[in-house]
Amino acid sequence: MQTTSETNASQHRFVPSVDTQAIAKRLEKAEPGEVVTYDELSDIIKHNVQNGHRHILYSAMNLLQREKRMVFGVVTKVGLQRMPDADIATSWKHDLDIIRRRTTRSSRRVSCADFDNLTHIQKREAFTGLSVMGALRMFTKKDAVKKIEGAVDKEPKRMDYRESLQLFQK
Repeated sequence: MQTTSETNASQHRFVPSVDTQAIAKRLEKAEPGEVVTYDELSDIIKHNVQNGHRHILYSAMNLLQREKRMVFGVVTKVGLQRMPDADIATSWKHDLDIIRRRTTRSSRRVSCADFDNLTHIQKREAFTGLSVMGALRMFTKKDAVKKIEGAVDKEPKRMDYRESLQLFQK
């Protein structure tokens, strides 16, 4: 007999749409480095995947990444490219640049608040956010990345976050 939590888990399991499954089926056949055009993907589901149906692409990409460990990148105005392992392994660098820029913008925006007009709770939230954003900015700077890279180079393995933090303690 199933428990209530088991019943709820099985009832709320993600089931991809027919369109998502169709696109995923085509993308799954792609070889590393191969580009599958938006036109081809649009023909498969009879909808323009660039206009109004992009969510189907993302669902298919997420499905394949989660279940098949296949990663796809966007080739602007062309389609999706299955990323080779070497590109997957370094894809974090692009994300790091985005994170650094967003944290800088977020900190600048929050700093515009007149803290004299805020309640204690609002100040706490603002200062917490500024502190977190500052830490993220510090860890995403090129010098910080090089310091971590040097430590990983000595023993090529994923470092625990505590080990990373220790590199920056005086």
